[in-house]
Amino acid sequence: MRSSIIVPTFQSVPVFTAFFGSLLDTVEDDTQIIIVNDGSGAGIDKVVSTLGAATTRTRASIEITVIRHDRPWGCGQSLNDGLQRATGDVIFFADSDLILLPGWQTSLRTVLKTNPDAGMTAGVLLYPNTGGIQHAGIRIGHSTLRHQLLNNHPSVLPSDVFETPLAAFALFGLTRRVLESVGNLDESYFNGYEDFDFQMRARQAGYRILMDPHPHAYHWERRSGPLRDANRKANLAQFWSRWSQSLPPTGFDNLVDDVCQRTRNKPVTLIYVAQSRYDATDLVAELTRPRETNISVFHPQLPLGDDEEISLTSVTAELADDPNILVFVADNFCRLLGNAFWHERRHTDKRNDLIVDLAGNVVPMKDLVGHDWPGHRDR
Repeated sequence: MRSSIIVPTFQSVPVFTAFFGSLLDTVEDDTQIIIVNDGSGAGIDKVVSTLGAATTRTRASIEITVIRHDRPWGCGQSLNDGLQRATGDVIFFADSDLILLPGWQTSLRTVLKTNPDAGMTAGVLLYPNTGGIQHAGIRIGHSTLRHQLLNNHPSVLPSDVFETPLAAFALFGLTRRVLESVGNLDESYFNGYEDFDFQMRARQAGYRILMDPHPHAYHWERRSGPLRDANRKANLAQFWSRWSQSLPPTGFDNLVDDVCQRTRNKPVTLIYVAQSRYDATDLVAELTRPRETNISVFHPQLPLGDDEEISLTSVTAELADDPNILVFVADNFCRLLGNAFWHERRHTDKRNDLIVDLAGNVVPMKDLVGHDWPGHRDR
């Protein structure tokens, strides 16, 4: 079964060189590689020519094609240009700032072959500096999209393939049948959410997205294209206005079960430390529903700036001596790192406090002490 790999590239030469080397080291035979140089300059073409020639000399079934844009046209047009050249029965998208690990292509292709009704699959991505989870599918809030299990250790991933409502195109596979059903990406998005829009159209056509927990790759998240951050809100607004009615929020059943099992119906104090109060309120409501008694809710007055660590020092007097198990409801558990003084006072009697967050993580507070935790990015 022939494969095509499309790589939209607006990238620095050193980062692309590391990516391209990992691609050539891990690519299967009978594969077409399409590099779309989206205004990155001649240095990218030189890397492809130099490293690619050495590979194609010894592996005749590997075909490498370069498509050149004179200036950056964005991810949507780059992928569409690649799709016009793709001849594979299975098509992969790969970001140019990945470090691919052996077996990724075989594993993703096997998911598509053994689940023909799904039609789409994606691989788990890790942060290269820490090994924490960067992407394992998407959780849907009332007005937000969050990375599932963000920053947690890869050991928490399911052992088998699991379904997700959406997944990033950073390492993604689909069958030609899906492409023929859905058509090209919508280029009215500029460097953001065109991948999710494509998947929503595929979902309307009856296809599903499966996450493969096995083909890990490291993802630098470097230089995704010009104006990506500037257009993020506009892209999200367009996506949300088009698809919000078709995206029911991801439930919290697994989180609630996990918290109930860890606390075993002991008295609990729930503490809001989340900026996303709308989604956090839903989570608190779910956590309190199984517990008609033995639970209280606390709203501390804390500064909650974007992506900043949350200091608990100012609430020590109010909560440090609380005899209940404390369950912090956060946007992401890593925002509660850096509370050594709190931990020293709070855990003198080994209390089993928890953090439950909107990325789907349940993490014991004591696990954050004395560790360089994987991940450590709130998004």
